[in-house]
Amino acid sequence: GPFGPDLSAEGDKIYQGYDFRFIRGEKSIFNWQREHFKGPADVVPHSIMPNFNFNTEQTDALINLVLGFSRAQLPVQYYTLDVIKEIKHKRSALNASSAYKVICSACHGTNGQGLDYKKNVFGVPSLANPDFQAVASLDLISFIITEGRGFRYMPSWRKKHSGLKQSELTDLTTYIRQWRKKPGAYDLVLDSNYSLDEGRNLYLKYCATCHGEKRRGGIGPSLDNNSILDLATDEFLYTTLVNGRSNTAMPSWSRFDAYAIKSLIRFLKPSSKSTVDRTVKKFSATNIEQGKTLYHYQCSRCHGANGMGAIGPAILNPDFLAAADDYFILETTRRGRNHTPMFGAKQSFNDLVDLITFMRSRQDTIPAYIESAPSLGNPEKGEDIFLTYCSECHGKSGEGMAAPALNNQEFLNAATNGYLLATITLGRSSTPMPAWGMKDNNRRVISPRERQHLVSFIRNWQKITIRRDTTDPIFNLMAGEN
Repeated sequence: GPFGPDLSAEGDKIYQGYDFRFIRGEKSIFNWQREHFKGPADVVPHSIMPNFNFNTEQTDALINLVLGFSRAQLPVQYYTLDVIKEIKHKRSALNASSAYKVICSACHGTNGQGLDYKKNVFGVPSLANPDFQAVASLDLISFIITEGRGFRYMPSWRKKHSGLKQSELTDLTTYIRQWRKKPGAYDLVLDSNYSLDEGRNLYLKYCATCHGEKRRGGIGPSLDNNSILDLATDEFLYTTLVNGRSNTAMPSWSRFDAYAIKSLIRFLKPSSKSTVDRTVKKFSATNIEQGKTLYHYQCSRCHGANGMGAIGPAILNPDFLAAADDYFILETTRRGRNHTPMFGAKQSFNDLVDLITFMRSRQDTIPAYIESAPSLGNPEKGEDIFLTYCSECHGKSGEGMAAPALNNQEFLNAATNGYLLATITLGRSSTPMPAWGMKDNNRRVISPRERQHLVSFIRNWQKITIRRDTTDPIFNLMAGEN
């Protein structure tokens, strides 16, 4: 009972230990339990226990179980084979749905809805919230499950702490992703009607806050650049929109229907025809180490030592590598990007093949910790913004009051700077967290540069780096996220 009552000796409790003021009918222990399971808050005022709507058979089974919790030793002859197996950690594995119900639903709700901070003694974030699903990577979800949140009610569910099987933790991570809306298939989008006006409206509402109203860039790269539009296929744009870029400020827009996605693609790239020959001669034998060296000297200064981005975008990001074919990477490297610091490489074709091979090798690599990416803002300016707009809910020191605690080492190790930027920009629909990057007549918009300042201030709270066990099978998920 970390935040619910300790039930380990519930069966030892005597009649006088129960409060029958709100019990209808017979004033017995069994009926108290029955009424409590039927309506927890009706029997125990201010109870945070959800109403699971158990039927009579389920309720009676639970009452018998709970009243059997006792500190007295159970005689061996009453042990069933299943009990003995569980004691020896040889029980059958829970499937993903059952694992969620057993582990998560008491706090996060049966449908991932969470608990409202204003209506409960403590709040619990919604896992099904579309804005959370749009920006939360499997990296972040798996880290939160395995590490928990220090000084909060979220425990670590690592195998050595919880007794859960590794397969259960892995399945649970992917199960939570079920609430991200599935996008329409690419062929369906390709065949859809579209409207340039609809594409423009969508861009101005959702994309301009990071890419600029004139598509010339800001937090995100410029999209008004022929050197990218010549190389970006419709499928590249589709994959980028529906997957986003995990751990960066680019969310998934899988919530858009086929018409909306097609309209946005055509607005960004009016014609599906390419003016360039996409034929690439067959790659010969490659040298990954040579490619790694080339990346270090040619690319890391702008794209980051770990490819997580800096003044250039994240190019070792698994979502980018899934969207970009070899031709896109090769020709972008050869040509550079007009009107940006990205200059064309002078290396030979074989050298660039080595570079691409190295980049591809990183698609399935899980680092020992979640790289936060560089902070590009001024933390002192960010502090003023935080105190003005964020502290009322998150607390002056980020301790969490009417919103999650941001000054929390487990949270900061899971949340990259891109995740923070995306969360500030999009907000959380159906919660008091506004979309600070979106236009609203009732409040001012926090500009892209101010959002970067704000993220830099929050990042200064991180004092430690929590390393992950990369041999743990749960981390094999991230390579297959797409």
